[in-house]
Amino acid sequence: MPSTTTDFNILMLGSRGAGKTTLLAVMWDQLGNAIDRSKGSFQYEHSTASYFGTAAGELRRMYDSPGLSVSPGISGTDTPRALSIKLCTNEHLKPHLTINFWDYPGGLLNPESSTGAEADKFQSRIIDAHYFFVVVDAPALLEHGGKFHAIRNYPYPIQYMLHNRLKSDPRGAKVLFVVVKCEKYVNEGRSKEVFQAVQKGYSNLFSDIQESQHSSVDICLVETLGSIILDKLEPVITATGLEYPRYHFRKVSEGACHSPRNTSLPLKIILDSAITTSLAERRLSYEGLNWFRDLLGRDDDLNDLLVHIKEMATSTSDLNAHFALRPGA
Repeated sequence: MPSTTTDFNILMLGSRGAGKTTLLAVMWDQLGNAIDRSKGSFQYEHSTASYFGTAAGELRRMYDSPGLSVSPGISGTDTPRALSIKLCTNEHLKPHLTINFWDYPGGLLNPESSTGAEADKFQSRIIDAHYFFVVVDAPALLEHGGKFHAIRNYPYPIQYMLHNRLKSDPRGAKVLFVVVKCEKYVNEGRSKEVFQAVQKGYSNLFSDIQESQHSSVDICLVETLGSIILDKLEPVITATGLEYPRYHFRKVSEGACHSPRNTSLPLKIILDSAITTSLAERRLSYEGLNWFRDLLGRDDDLNDLLVHIKEMATSTSDLNAHFALRPGA
């Protein structure tokens, strides 16, 4: 069996309603397709399965409205959630590693309102995270010249937070921008424009990562709904004079059903990094004894699974849905 089980921590970053929970739900729904079952499998607690299953069901019910109208989707997160998935190989009952997704309310990104015990814990999560998911609301980034990007995607708090991590931690920071609500732009052949908008919208963070060894950034266009697209984004002015965006979505056809696309892409990126990190941590903890562990083949299954994931990522890679920047080793 594996000599130890390691943890790989992912901190979800994004405003309330940006789509963090929706992203996790569609990723969980596609776990069975993420890797070949002859190579490995996933385990999860009942509470995790119940939460994700309920969320995935809410996504499917969005298609129940008649005509092209859309039912409400998943509501935003008001309380922190820690959700875990264990990765196993078929020859071992004990998991090799546990992938922890830390989903926090978007309000904690606002320094003016993030105080107290939860804010302190959130700061500790920044230190303990191996990977950062930045969930990007595509319409806020692209519509009306990006005028709602700041209030919907919180780019400045995120850039500041990760700037501090990059400058203070020798591990640097690995960041995955997951662009959601992007169906309209993908269908119109504007994927390159989306990649460029993300780089411009988070330009300070990209500059920091380019200068930081052991850091990386990926951008994935994930169609969490597939056949529900943005109809229009309408600026609305409140009685106090504040302006906010009102979204209008529609189904592509009356018989449309939930058909997410590219949901396995972030999974493969994360699994690659998680397994690589797990193997490195094992070898560091058994320094001086690795020759004996290699003789016993302690990590053979995990190495084989890593090769399998890299092969899958290469064979199924979609250049129109993925951009990668690897400035450091």
